[in-house]
Amino acid sequence: MKRFKNKKGFTLVELVVGTAILSVVGLTVAMLMTSGTNMYRRVHIRSNLLFKSQVAATQLQESIINCKAPFATFEDTLFLGDEEDDGDLVIHVYSLDGDTIKLRDDSVSDTGQVSPGEKSIPFCRNVSQIQYYPQDSSGTVYAMRFTQNIRKFGVEYPRNEVLSMRNRPALIKAATAGDTEAALASALVEWKNADNANTGG
Repeated sequence: MKRFKNKKGFTLVELVVGTAILSVVGLTVAMLMTSGTNMYRRVHIRSNLLFKSQVAATQLQESIINCKAPFATFEDTLFLGDEEDDGDLVIHVYSLDGDTIKLRDDSVSDTGQVSPGEKSIPFCRNVSQIQYYPQDSSGTVYAMRFTQNIRKFGVEYPRNEVLSMRNRPALIKAATAGDTEAALASALVEWKNADNANTGG
């Protein structure tokens, strides 16, 4: 039986060099995996923000585009007047509270008194900014610039569009948010009475 005479193993230098090479390879692989994971996370967050932005903005845009009753804006708050199917007047209030756009429906009496809704419903979250720029022409609005920035985990999705308002509703202006809604309520009653007179209702 032959015996191996050379029983020499790895030297300390060889072990150190081998360990260093393995460390470099392992660190490179870990960095590549981390970079890929972060990239996927950013793409996923941005896609999620895009989806949420499109859903919320589409619903709000439809309300703006189809608005036929008087409406008003004050800073980052939008007041959309509306007449429900039963003839009741209501003001849909879209306001930015922190990073959430909230929707509240305030009822309006036939005398123009406003009764605030019991609660505000979260409409869209993670919003850093929202602004409305009505383009006024002789007291009626034919278009509105809609700007919205949604932010989450440091990723921001901006949205800036000009919406054509097919019914050209009247724009109500006032100095404060409270005065704006009160003025809008009065204009809403006048609008309803004029509409009923025109239609014979």
